[in-house]
Amino acid sequence: MTKTYQLFIDGKWRNASGGATIPAINPFDQSVHAHVPVATQGDVAEAVSAARRAYDSVWSKTTPGQRAALMNLLADLIDADSQRLALLETTDNGKVIRETASQMGHAARLFRYYAGWADKLSGDVVPLDQADTAGLTLREPYGVVACITAWNSPIAILCNTMPAALAAGNCVIAKPSEHASTTTLEIAALCEKAGFPAGVFQVVTGAGETGADTEGDTGGSTSVVGDTDDDDDTGALDLPDLGSAGDGKRADPVGGGSGGRDVVGQAEVAGVGQDFFLLLTQEVEAGAGLRAGFIRVNHDIVADAVGGPEAADGLGT
Repeated sequence: MTKTYQLFIDGKWRNASGGATIPAINPFDQSVHAHVPVATQGDVAEAVSAARRAYDSVWSKTTPGQRAALMNLLADLIDADSQRLALLETTDNGKVIRETASQMGHAARLFRYYAGWADKLSGDVVPLDQADTAGLTLREPYGVVACITAWNSPIAILCNTMPAALAAGNCVIAKPSEHASTTTLEIAALCEKAGFPAGVFQVVTGAGETGADTEGDTGGSTSVVGDTDDDDDTGALDLPDLGSAGDGKRADPVGGGSGGRDVVGQAEVAGVGQDFFLLLTQEVEAGAGLRAGFIRVNHDIVADAVGGPEAADGLGT
């Protein structure tokens, strides 16, 4: 029997306002094991607004100890449900059960690890030349953080960001890949069970349009990336546009593949040093070896940067 999931927005489970869903397909036998809602721009806007309300009214006023207690409880719930979560993730994305089971255990450990950091994030007193002046540095949360994750390890990737963001006092909106969304929604259910305040963690699902990289309300559109204060993204991205999304907004794109290389094509390449446009990314261990993504960059210059024409041919354009 297939399960029909709902969006998790502002502490409530609800259907997408447009009523559309997409099938969750088991890659082993192509069977449909669940249906996942497709969030509209209005749904995403509501999630962003709810996250800001939750940050302003509740989450920014919690003590580090209170945040840590909720995170440790969530870790316990993940551990208790790890076997079911692992099987669901294997059904969703086709990874072997020994790997997904290990990832669920690692996810729980990450929540406990960052729970321990919640009361250790502090500022500093900076020595100054003026004897009558005190210099202080304070660490403050971004506010609302978006986590856009890939299909291959949705919970492992989510938990590389979500626990740290929550421990630091941020609210989080997750947008999983349309190819593997169910376990992220299950994590939302465990957050609800643990007692996280409404709006602190939310999940919007759908295809690429749901998490599209847009400029806030430009052109009447709203997106997870465009309206949040910080983004952590793994997947297919337009890196130059993402990096400029929003005034004073931080974006943390994470390239897939071990030792992957992203060539950024946002500047005039001719005459620019190779170290500027050749970006080495090793944040994610995706078991894919060396990848290269070339974005509107002259082939000959790229070939020189990566070790000659033979190394560049066939790697992408």
